[in-house]
Amino acid sequence: MLHEPFISIILFSQTMNYPLKADLVFPNGNEKELALELKALGFTEAVFCYGEKVKADKAVIEARQELQKALKLTIRTAILLSDRKGIAKARNRADLLISPPTREFFEDKRVDAILGPGLEQRKDSPHFRRSLTQVEANLAKAQKKTVLYSLTDLQAAKRKPELLGRWAQDTIILRKKGARFRLVSAAKDVLGLRGRKDLELFWEALR
Repeated sequence: MLHEPFISIILFSQTMNYPLKADLVFPNGNEKELALELKALGFTEAVFCYGEKVKADKAVIEARQELQKALKLTIRTAILLSDRKGIAKARNRADLLISPPTREFFEDKRVDAILGPGLEQRKDSPHFRRSLTQVEANLAKAQKKTVLYSLTDLQAAKRKPELLGRWAQDTIILRKKGARFRLVSAAKDVLGLRGRKDLELFWEALR
C-alpha cells in the first residue's frame, strides 16, 4: 500500500500547492519513453497505472528499478479498478489503487484515489452540474482519498466547456470540504504528456 507521506506530500497535496512533482500515466510497453520524457519535463515522481489484468513480471520490475536508478525518478505503480471484486488481489500488486468515480468506490476505504469525475454524458441541468456531490466530497475527505482530474479526459471530451465548468465547481466543493485533489495528464504516450508548468498554469486558470 502506498504510504501516507507519499500521498500527502509528494504527489497528492491536499490544497493543490505547487510545485507539482509527479504525474500519473498509463504505460503500454512504453515505460522507458514515458519515464525519460517525464524527467525531461521536470518531474521527479511518476505513477505508472495499469489495468487489473496486467501483471508486473520480473522483467518489468527490474526495468523499472533500472529506470529509477538511472534517471533518479521515483516510480510507483497503480492499478485502475473496474469493480470492487478485484480490490483484494490488486492491493498486493501495486502501491496505489485508483477507481472510477462511483459511490461504492468513494465509500471503500481500500481505494486510494478516484479518477475522472465530471464525465457524465448527460447535459447539465439548469439547476446543477452532473459531477461531484457534497456527499462524495465528504467521503473523499473522511476516507483520505484523492480526486484526480485528467487532461486526457478533457482532450477527449466532446463538450469541453461543460466539463471545465464541472471541474471548477468540484474544486470549490473539495476545498470547502478539505478533500485532496490533483490534476494529472493520465497520458498513454509521450505526446499526451505536459510539463509541470503547463499543468500548474492550466489549473490556476481554472480556479
